Amino acid sequence: LGLLEGFDLVVRLRGEAELLVPGALPPARTQLSADAFAPDSALPFFASRTYPALPAGAFQRIVVRVAGQADWSDFCADRAVFYLLGNVATLAWSDTAPSASAVKRTVLRWRASSKRLHSVITAAVDHIERFFPGLARLDAQEDAPASAREPAQVLILAATDEAAALVEAAVKTAAKGDGMEELVVEVHGPRAKQTAQAELGRVRVLLVCMTPEFAASSASVAEADAHVQAGHARVIRVLLAGFDISPAQWDPPHQQKLRPSAALLAFSHTEAEVRKQVEHEERTRLAEEGQSAQPGARQDMEKRFLHETNERLGRQSRDAAAAVRSGLLPQVKQLLRAWRVPAASTLANTSVACGGSSGKGCENAFSRQDLESTTTGDGCEICPKCKTQHNIRHLLASPEVRACPACFRKGASLAAGGFFGAWECRLRMGEGLEQRSYAMQCKACREEVSLFDVFPPE
Repeated sequence: LGLLEGFDLVVRLRGEAELLVPGALPPARTQLSADAFAPDSALPFFASRTYPALPAGAFQRIVVRVAGQADWSDFCADRAVFYLLGNVATLAWSDTAPSASAVKRTVLRWRASSKRLHSVITAAVDHIERFFPGLARLDAQEDAPASAREPAQVLILAATDEAAALVEAAVKTAAKGDGMEELVVEVHGPRAKQTAQAELGRVRVLLVCMTPEFAASSASVAEADAHVQAGHARVIRVLLAGFDISPAQWDPPHQQKLRPSAALLAFSHTEAEVRKQVEHEERTRLAEEGQSAQPGARQDMEKRFLHETNERLGRQSRDAAAAVRSGLLPQVKQLLRAWRVPAASTLANTSVACGGSSGKGCENAFSRQDLESTTTGDGCEICPKCKTQHNIRHLLASPEVRACPACFRKGASLAAGGFFGAWECRLRMGEGLEQRSYAMQCKACREEVSLFDVFPPE
């Protein structure tokens, strides 16, 4: 097997037991091919190459070579889509229609949301050109607009500059040690304007720095709400020193939406807090020894305070990076690898209106994706604007939500039984189709349920 991999005759997919063979690819890998290319025109980094014709198997070899480096891929006979850490790229070939004075040509085009993924495909195409010595390149074009912005793989939302700087430094240090030097990390600090609606889709993972200042900042809370409602980014709470996670500071709806979380409580004290602790410890020591600070020694004491404060801040930074590397970064990486562009069938229905209660209208909307990821059908969601409590099943409504057949067989009531959301099931079926894996675990009864029993093929 190793010899076959060395000659690119077999490619092992990352994180999967599946092997791809360039000479024996099926016409389509999954059922997602119909709408997998919806984001193509929005991807800023573009390239194309023109050839007299593509040799047999050349396109398949490119697909397999890139798929081996991607987190996930989908393809058909003339197109492919790749995902890598929250970025997406498309690859396609087509023949130009010859006119009376023109000769038939084959054009290979690819687009990507990031320079790294664009370069991965470019390297694969270069390799194929070397593999087929007679493949003459007739034309090559490349376009990377100066205004092009890569997706923010991680956006740090903080109400204080110190919290933002500490988490940013810890994430970048941990990422560098984990081979993710090119991770795009951006910061939304206390003086930043609220993100425009069009920009919300750029964010893949949002890290919310939970501090007392954040809980008291209406602007920061509104920014977090905007991302939660948009449903594009997956949100992680980062608990920092001084934050009290209680209903008095952070109401239950937000606690529900901002899960999971990562704790840096012991590694996120401000410089002023560390300095105060150092001074307190020194005064306590002098008092225990029956001494007092002499006027002439105050300058030396200040130097000791400064030195000890810097030493502790340095240790805190290293400990924070280690905590991020072992706890927070794996969560971020998992969410980035699982990120997918929503299918075209779900793009038009990503939110659910609140509508208020007792005839009183409310313009707030819930993220359908967040509602579908909730555990059981008896769960409720409270509108943060009008405070109306809704049953999640009633908000989603059939046919987007189906009851768990295993719970039904056990006699569970409709309200107490589990349910499956269409968005999550479509994604799981698309990813598992080639592995013949069509089951998901019900979060209520814990049984493995066939997705074809929940959403029969139409």
